[in-house]
Amino acid sequence: MPRVNGRFGRPGAAALGLAWLLAAADSVGYERIQTHGRRVWIGPGDVMTLTDPERDRVALFDASGDRPRKLGEFGEQGTDPWQLLGPHGAVVTAAGELVVADSFNHRVQSFDAAALRAGLRPALLRVFAEAGGYAGGLDAPMGVATRPGSDRIYVADTRGHRIVEFDPGGRSTGLVFGRPGTAPGELGWPSALAFDADGRTLFVAEQWNARVSAFDAGSGRFLFAAGHAAGQPGPGIAAGLTRLGDDLLIADQAGRRIVRLRIERGGQGRPRGLRALGSWGRAGAGPGEFQYPQSIAADSRGRVYVCDRLDGRCQIFTGDGRFIGAFAEEWQPPEWTAPAREAAANGPGGHEVKSGAGGFTLRVRSEPEPIPLNEPFALVLERADGGGEAERMRVDAVMPEHRHGTNTQARVERLDARRYRVSGLLFHMAGHWEVHFDILREGVWERGQWDVQVE
Repeated sequence: MPRVNGRFGRPGAAALGLAWLLAAADSVGYERIQTHGRRVWIGPGDVMTLTDPERDRVALFDASGDRPRKLGEFGEQGTDPWQLLGPHGAVVTAAGELVVADSFNHRVQSFDAAALRAGLRPALLRVFAEAGGYAGGLDAPMGVATRPGSDRIYVADTRGHRIVEFDPGGRSTGLVFGRPGTAPGELGWPSALAFDADGRTLFVAEQWNARVSAFDAGSGRFLFAAGHAAGQPGPGIAAGLTRLGDDLLIADQAGRRIVRLRIERGGQGRPRGLRALGSWGRAGAGPGEFQYPQSIAADSRGRVYVCDRLDGRCQIFTGDGRFIGAFAEEWQPPEWTAPAREAAANGPGGHEVKSGAGGFTLRVRSEPEPIPLNEPFALVLERADGGGEAERMRVDAVMPEHRHGTNTQARVERLDARRYRVSGLLFHMAGHWEVHFDILREGVWERGQWDVQVE
C-alpha cells in the first residue's frame, strides 16, 4: 500500500468509523446534517457556481482572475417553484441555463443564467423531476453535471442511490446508472459526478461505499471501481470529485485531505482503472487544512477550489496542494434588482407572455383593465402556441423587491382545451409585481413571467 505525504493511503479504523457514523445519521432522516458547507462547480470559461444549502442560496462567479468575482446571487427558502430547500449543486449548461439540485424539495430547477450573470433576479425556466423511485423521480439529489459534447443533464439521486439522465428539456431519458447496494455497479450515497474529457466515461463519488465508480456514459454499463470497498487505496468518504487533466481529485471527509488518482487507460484511450498517486492536506482550521472537505472543482489553469462542510470556508490551491488563498468567506443577503424590462400594459388583445424555456405562449387579459390596487381582479388566459394541452396550470404573483407574494390564493379554471380563467387575485401594494404562469407537460413544469406595474 503506498505511503503519501508521510502516511498510508488508507485511513484508519477511526476515520472509517466516522464515515459510517455520518452515513447512519443521514439514514435515519437527519436531513439538515447535509446542509453544512457550500458546493462548488466550475465549467467552460471558468464560470463558477457556489451553492449554500444552509442559507438556501446560489451564486455565480467569474473564476478567471486571481480571485473569484461574484456576478450574482439569489435564493429564498421554501417549497414553491423558484424557492429552494437545501440546494447541493448547480451547473451552467451550454444553452445558458443554471441547473440547480434543489435537494430537499426532491427536484431540479432551471434558471436564466444570463440574468444572474448581470446581477438580476433570474427567471425560473422549468422544474423537473419529483420525488419517487422511478426513472425521472428523485430523492434528495445532491449532485448535477453536464456531459462534454452533449446536451444531457446528469443528476446524482443521492438517497435513491443512482444517477439519472435527463434531456435538456428536463424529461428523463430512461437511462439510469446503478442501484442501491455495495456490489460492483451498485451505488451508496452518490453525491458528486465528473466526466472524462471526451464525455464517454462517468465517474461517481460514493460516500457510503468509500469509493469512486466508473460507468459508460452512453449505456450506463458499469466499468470499474476504486477505493476501500474495491479493496484498493482511496478516500474514506468520497464527498467531492473533480477531474484535473488525466487525474481525479477526491475530497476525502474522513481523511481530512484531498486524494489524487490517476486515470489508467487501455485500448483507444478508454479508462480501465484508477491508480493512487498521493494526497495533500491535513486536519485543522488553518490555511491548507480541513475539517470536513465536502466539494472540489478545478479551473482551466489547474487551480483547485475546496469547500469545507463544517466551517464554510472555500480555499484555493495549486494542483499539487499549495495553498493560494480563500474566497466567499462571507455572503451578504441578496438585494434584488428588477429586470430592465418595460412593465406590461393591457391592450385590446391582451398581453403576450412566453415561457422562459420557450415551450408555451399565453395571451393574458385582466378583468378589469388596468389591474386595480387592493381590489380583486381576474385573468383570462389563452394558449397562443401550437403545443399540446397542458396537464396542469398554476398561477401566483410576487413582489421580488419586497420578497413576498399575494395575500390571496389564485384559482385556475379550465374553460376549454386552450383557455383558462384565473380568479382570486389581489395586489395589496403598489409597485412592481411578477405574475408567474406555470404549465406542466410531460412531467416538466415551465414558467412564463408577466411583469406588471401597479399604481
